[in-house]
Amino acid sequence: MTIIANTALTAAALIDLYFMLRRDTAALQANGYVNSRYYAWLRKSDETTSPARLLTLVVLIACCTTMARMSWIVVLLLALALILQAAHMLFHNPNGAPADSKRRTSVLITAAAIALATVAAVAIIGNRQSTTGATQAASISAVTVLAISPLLTMLSNWLLGPAKESGPETQNDSEKTD
Repeated sequence: MTIIANTALTAAALIDLYFMLRRDTAALQANGYVNSRYYAWLRKSDETTSPARLLTLVVLIACCTTMARMSWIVVLLLALALILQAAHMLFHNPNGAPADSKRRTSVLITAAAIALATVAAVAIIGNRQSTTGATQAASISAVTVLAISPLLTMLSNWLLGPAKESGPETQNDSEKTD
């Protein structure tokens, strides 16, 4: 049952990560795909202390406790918390759905690929110990990647290079010269 519970937690974290990355890439898009502006927005907004981010940190801390390592029921409860959060993000979008762009989709796919590769690598390394060790390592790494999703978004944006779309500041500068 421990393997099933840890696999469920990994799946729940990756599903939640998808919705969190959608949220992060929308904010990055609103900041003109400029990492410095996005980071400044993160620092001045309440996004880093939002209930979604705090729940993720609580789940991450709980994953590292002895109780979670010994009780598969605790792990399933943590998975349930992340699935409920993902469902909430699916049905509740206070800012409306931003228009998808090629850049936003590219950032989202790149971030998802990095996350999946990280979780898979950790699971492969953990598999040297045991199957249970692999699933525990994969679940903790998936929740960790979820917790650092804004950094993953900035890394993906940086890896893709400068955005070809003009941001709000660039549009204002061109209007001033006309």
